[in-house]
Amino acid sequence: MIRRYVHATVDAPKAAFALVGLMFVLGATFSVDVVIDNDFRKMVIQRGGGIEFLDAHNEVFGPDDTTLTYALTPRPEDEAQFFGWMSDLGQRLLERDEVLRIESPVTTAVPLSLDGGLYIGPVLGSQAPPELSRTDGITALSESLSGAFLLSEDGTTYIVSIVLDETLKSVVDIQKPAGEIDALVQSTLADKKLEVGIKRMGIAFTRLAAVEGIRRDLGTLLPIAYLFVGLLLWRLYPRLYAVILPPSALGIACIMTVGFAARIGEPITPLSVAFPILVLVIGLGDALHMLNRFHDLRRAGSTAKAAAKEAGATVGRACLLTTLTSSIGFASLMLTDMPILVGFGLVSSVGIWMAFLVSMTLLPAALGTVTTEPPPPPRKTSSYAHSLAGLCKERRHALTLVVVAALGCIGLGYASRSITIDYHFSKILNPDHPVAQGNRLWDESFPGLLSIDVNLQGAPGTFRDPKVLQQLEAFRSEAHETLSFSHSFGLSVLLRDINKALTNDQQLPTSNAGVAQLLLFAESRRDILETLVNFDYSQARITFSKASAGGSTTLDLASQLESRCRALLGEAPQIKVRATGINVISSEGFAALVGSLVESLFGALILIVSTMALVFRSLRVGLASIVPNTLPLVAVTGIFSILETPLELMPAVMFCIAIGIAVDDTIHFLARFLDERSRGSAVDASVQASLEGSLGPVVDTSLIIITGFAVLVFSSFPANQTSALLGISIMVVALLSDLFIMPATMRIGWSDPKD
Repeated sequence: MIRRYVHATVDAPKAAFALVGLMFVLGATFSVDVVIDNDFRKMVIQRGGGIEFLDAHNEVFGPDDTTLTYALTPRPEDEAQFFGWMSDLGQRLLERDEVLRIESPVTTAVPLSLDGGLYIGPVLGSQAPPELSRTDGITALSESLSGAFLLSEDGTTYIVSIVLDETLKSVVDIQKPAGEIDALVQSTLADKKLEVGIKRMGIAFTRLAAVEGIRRDLGTLLPIAYLFVGLLLWRLYPRLYAVILPPSALGIACIMTVGFAARIGEPITPLSVAFPILVLVIGLGDALHMLNRFHDLRRAGSTAKAAAKEAGATVGRACLLTTLTSSIGFASLMLTDMPILVGFGLVSSVGIWMAFLVSMTLLPAALGTVTTEPPPPPRKTSSYAHSLAGLCKERRHALTLVVVAALGCIGLGYASRSITIDYHFSKILNPDHPVAQGNRLWDESFPGLLSIDVNLQGAPGTFRDPKVLQQLEAFRSEAHETLSFSHSFGLSVLLRDINKALTNDQQLPTSNAGVAQLLLFAESRRDILETLVNFDYSQARITFSKASAGGSTTLDLASQLESRCRALLGEAPQIKVRATGINVISSEGFAALVGSLVESLFGALILIVSTMALVFRSLRVGLASIVPNTLPLVAVTGIFSILETPLELMPAVMFCIAIGIAVDDTIHFLARFLDERSRGSAVDASVQASLEGSLGPVVDTSLIIITGFAVLVFSSFPANQTSALLGISIMVVALLSDLFIMPATMRIGWSDPKD
């Protein structure tokens, strides 16, 4: 079928060019609607009800991932004017439909004893009582458990948090209001001629910064990759068509893939932003094998048309298999239950097939029209191939190589058992990014990026019960101290602050009447109360915050909070306790990801080996490919395990991708070897011919793939930078494995009648 298709494109090049042009137009048309997003909810395992529970929790108490948080540092002499500006800004912001509430020194209500009575309201700014001095207001704010988190430890920086509507879950939806609010902050400061240091921080700004990083990567990394690839192609094949055709075909494939993603509504994420480069480097390997075969045939005297037909037909079979195996590596990610991985696996897998389709249409048709003489053959390839073949000419030497490699796989595989995948919210952006700097400030001087909500559910009225409130306050206080949280807040804290303002006693009352009185005062500030307890007092929450930590630490803290709360509730087993929040469910997702990736990895390996055996109609082919393709993966995972270095999401995913990439060169070696065997060549001669025919393209493609991965070092995301190092390492080990282990497996897997 491939032979007939290739012959048809070569015989009718204009029709082939028109078909490729149509593909480009369709892809470009659909690409206009592509969405760039960074929804942390898609980094969550969907089964288990965690995401549904979080949504229900947020519907009651408000969202935890739509907050625009600013750290503002005014000049000391401008503080009076600064607080006035902040009050005006708050009033203007609350007029916006998408703003739910504002937490700031001039809007957050603080319980305070004032003129012999109780005051609950702002203690700074234009809404503060006139008899309250600015110094007394700052003191009241810093001493209040409900407002102290708005002031930095050194008293120079203030927090303004603008909570947007929970429907703005997509960063696409949040971009416009965030941009308008940011512009309002800047313009009103300029109008007041205030010099204020501004740092943006938190989940929402991190998501927005990630989207900016995606756009930057799309606009810079791909051109850099194409430039490097073009230079390498010119170095390898100094012919204009060889430099233009492969990147053009793969560029069209990338545009078609983006169009496909837009058509099915799959957004481009920090993970999938790397797929154009992956499609380029993976697809380029097959293109180089076709070019190399075309040049060999041309140098042997074939016409361009005949050489294009033969190269496309013979290499096309191997290209089909490499496409299949590479796409399996990506598609294995769809076995996970994490939407961001499923989407990335689907889009990248489709991209690989798009690359195959365009390349098999454009390259043979264009090569058939070439009139330029082929470049001279590469030097020393034959001598290198002879040396490599000589290492395994003796069966016992070949057997020794394979046994050593197999033992290495077993040993490194055993070491790999302890590899960990962890998630650090603070490491999403490069450390020098302004938002990353703001996040560090949030960790160092304020409550911290890591926030965990303890959701409590009981019968109506449960959280009006003095005994329950006493138990919850004991739990909050004990957990806050022993687990080293920097801030914690709940209904009991608010009632303690009110009681202190009324009676100068920080303890909670033990009587129903005493609690009812405090709740009556609290009801005057529904904006605070509704973030802590629902209308019938059947649900409540306690929020704990500290500096950001990895996913494993987050899960451990969440587990301890749940167990300690249940233990302190004691006689109230009817109260359900569950830790939640975007940090918690994200960490749960990454913890489950370890098992999912291992399953996907081994599933992909088994499927690839089985596919190779079926396509080549030989069980020996499948068995021969196991060790050379397993070694690169276990080598790198083993090293990371030994160094006790955890992996982020993208580097962890790289292993599933790499197994599809690493097997490509093995396929080309085997295809050439079996082709020689089918012509009656002896095993040694077939190994030699396989190395001579494939050594140059294999080394060239490995070099180009390594170059493609190296481009990711310039990514806006540290995880992609780590992926670059992983990809390079895997490809280096895979190349060495193919050059040294693959010939040995061919030598012991096949024998001549006389052996």
